[in-house]
Amino acid sequence: MKEKDPSKKIRVAVIGGGASGWSAAETLRDMDDAFDITVYERNDYFGGKCCTVLEDGSIANGRPGGYEMGAGVLTPGSRIYKETMELIDKGNLKIDLALPRKLKAINYFRDGDDAWHETHPVSFYNMIHHPGRFFRGLFSYFKFGMDMLRFQRYRVDMADSPKQLAQTMSERYPVELNAILSVFMQGYGYAHESDSRLTPPMLYYHQYMQPDMLGREKINIDKGMRKRLYKLETGTQGIWDKISRTYPDDKARLNERVTKVRRNPDSVSITTAKGTEEYDYAVMATSLKQTLEFMDFYPEEKELVSKMKYNHYVTVLCKAENIDACCSVNVPVNIDQKRYGDLLIAYKRYQDSNIIVAYLYVKTGTNPTDDEILDKVETGLRDGFNARMIERSFAKIFHWDDYFGHLDTEDIVDNWYDTFNKTIQGKKNTLFVSSGLHMEIIGSSVQYSKKAVEKYAGEWLAAS
Repeated sequence: MKEKDPSKKIRVAVIGGGASGWSAAETLRDMDDAFDITVYERNDYFGGKCCTVLEDGSIANGRPGGYEMGAGVLTPGSRIYKETMELIDKGNLKIDLALPRKLKAINYFRDGDDAWHETHPVSFYNMIHHPGRFFRGLFSYFKFGMDMLRFQRYRVDMADSPKQLAQTMSERYPVELNAILSVFMQGYGYAHESDSRLTPPMLYYHQYMQPDMLGREKINIDKGMRKRLYKLETGTQGIWDKISRTYPDDKARLNERVTKVRRNPDSVSITTAKGTEEYDYAVMATSLKQTLEFMDFYPEEKELVSKMKYNHYVTVLCKAENIDACCSVNVPVNIDQKRYGDLLIAYKRYQDSNIIVAYLYVKTGTNPTDDEILDKVETGLRDGFNARMIERSFAKIFHWDDYFGHLDTEDIVDNWYDTFNKTIQGKKNTLFVSSGLHMEIIGSSVQYSKKAVEKYAGEWLAAS
């Protein structure tokens, strides 16, 4: 058997310095010191959609007191966050409750009026006024709890077996309950899903809330969120900033937008404005939408990748009066397609601050101006939450036009994932850990990236 040459390095380029990219880099580094890793990031900060900013809108870069403009919630007790917590522990980072203790967790509104009874499937309101709805909801929870006995054994990840998983979930969840839980999940692209067999809102609900057998106390969504949702003291962007600082500057590259990736027989060429470099392998940790801009996909590959759809989210850091809950939700906006562009959610992280983060979901094909976005926020706060925006000039707007990768029902049923894994994934010295292959929550991004790298990089080592 030929001995391994310790001086020989396996050069790997990671395109994208967010949760998936740095998870891939760290997994490679932990696997073997033969890997020589370079991370390319087009932004001027590491973290991608884990974008934590300070009050002035600057990137926090590990400083406390920030606000999450993108991904930010952790559920440490969840199976899917195991790998994320390992990275957090490695960096000695501190977590704290996401919901301020003295604030109500959630206020639900229907255009300014209390709407809690419309979102709670087993509320006493329903028992008194809609007994049929109450008992259907209660029965479905019991059925779902029984299904959890089988389901909890497995990691929940869209990449594993999304068709079978979605069908398993929907066997235990009626359409009515799907509509209720979609209040949280409209932004993920699935709340208006017409095929009741495929119920991704349930998958996201399970990821965040971790419902257990029969629901128990978790049947109270307010209590469940208060007990299970955490944030990093330094913000989620702090994880990736901390990791990046353990790499040399020439291996952790900011402001380097990749313009071309060429897959050669025995290497991968990466081109930026600074020139072209050769690597043995490349890990694509950007959205599939972005890879269409620079990958040398064949026509049939491009057709397949183009089926992955993304939502355009806008988050606005602004000031508002009369927000009395950590999270305020305007129910009809979250479930009515006709209201795309209106204010979905207002999130207040700090009890003693009037700064909030407003979330809007922009309809594909539209391109609202900043003033139009702020008009929507102002109107939404007033008419949706009985609140008021103050100091409009303070507001800062962040666009995310490739958030929450998802497929149409027919593409899932037609085994898109199987086709992708057989024809593109891991082929021609490239590995994809892009959103859409996993759920775009931090735990899923980290978990999928680590598992994919462990599988394919083992083959790279064996071939070296």
